[in-house]
Amino acid sequence: MPPYDIGAMKASLHDAQEEALRNIRNQFSEFMRGLSDGEMTIASLSRNRLVNGRYLNTYEDLTSVYSSPGLYIICTTFPMEDNECTFGLHDGLRAIYRGECATVMRRLESHLFNVRYCSGYDNRKAEKLDSGGKFSEPYYGACMKIDPGVSGINIDQGEYANHSWAVVVLKMFRSSSALRKQAELAFDDLFGKPAASRE
Repeated sequence: MPPYDIGAMKASLHDAQEEALRNIRNQFSEFMRGLSDGEMTIASLSRNRLVNGRYLNTYEDLTSVYSSPGLYIICTTFPMEDNECTFGLHDGLRAIYRGECATVMRRLESHLFNVRYCSGYDNRKAEKLDSGGKFSEPYYGACMKIDPGVSGINIDQGEYANHSWAVVVLKMFRSSSALRKQAELAFDDLFGKPAASRE
């Protein structure tokens, strides 16, 4: 009876996973390259069934954003030093952050309407626990940092309210975080990492 080699098995599994992730990343690269070769407007991008683009001027605008798993790209006219990311929309908005999440709309709320997100989270938690239910919603405490010392912003307040904001979402229903991370890497490879993506 021939012996088995755990080390060789682990190496084989690792190689197979690396190849699969590389293929996934390449698929995302091709898709994003195709998007960027076209008209880069919210309207034209949203015509693709795998993309959701929205302008975010008010808190209520979040309700029209895709809420399931995906890659999201936050674009703005707000100037940010050292932002070498080349992903931009035709109306002058440029990517300053990209991320992946299982609940895109809620994650965008934490990044862009941070005060409302924090109070809303506490209220949702209290209501659920007070009614005897279990509360399993993740808390997004680490958020986009335009100022390296401040986690999360409020685009409806202060200097941020004087600028335009939009989000482009690549819809990835039923995807895992590992798969969405390949989309992040593909985005960075193509356009450069946005300055506020500080992970």
